[in-house]
Amino acid sequence: MEFIFSLTNYHSTLFLPQISRVLEKITEMSSRKRFPRIWKYIDKMRVKRKKGKSKQTLLKYKISGFLYLFVGIFLIAIVFGFWLIKNDGTSTERPLFKKEILLKKERRTPYTKAADKFLETYENVESESIQFSENVISFSKEPNIKYEEIDEVFVTTDFYVILWNERIVVLQKKDLKSSSEEAFLDFLSSKIQKSYHEMIV
Repeated sequence: MEFIFSLTNYHSTLFLPQISRVLEKITEMSSRKRFPRIWKYIDKMRVKRKKGKSKQTLLKYKISGFLYLFVGIFLIAIVFGFWLIKNDGTSTERPLFKKEILLKKERRTPYTKAADKFLETYENVESESIQFSENVISFSKEPNIKYEEIDEVFVTTDFYVILWNERIVVLQKKDLKSSSEEAFLDFLSSKIQKSYHEMIV
């Protein structure tokens, strides 16, 4: 069984709100692994805030909010965000994947800004295709990857986001040819031996 994506242009009106949410989720998941004690405190404060809004509780929640912001900015700048393939000046091709870390620390909508930069790598991709076969995922301009290399899969309203080896690829659902979304997700889940994260944005 094979599933083929023939890439077409990506539109910012769909890409930015959905992919920014995915980047935020990826950052939180990584943050929870790296800073479990901080997240335990944040979650505890969230529960207390739902039960009551005393001044002491609100103060603690504000503190946890600053901790959350710090962790998010730290990770988006150093850990996840996403990665640019470095251009050595000999190629004019725009890479499909980002591998160089973005050192962006804008407080306002940092994930949207990151998604906007990410979108730039998906310009002029009409000639590219990605094939999901029984054993590997094949790219027209990148090395193949094995399914066991995949760390996480996120599904939004219009996109599939695949994360592996500190890389991210975003596929549009409409670019999947001659197959249904259900069949593709069932196939992918069986290959990676884990469930995907559904984020209807």
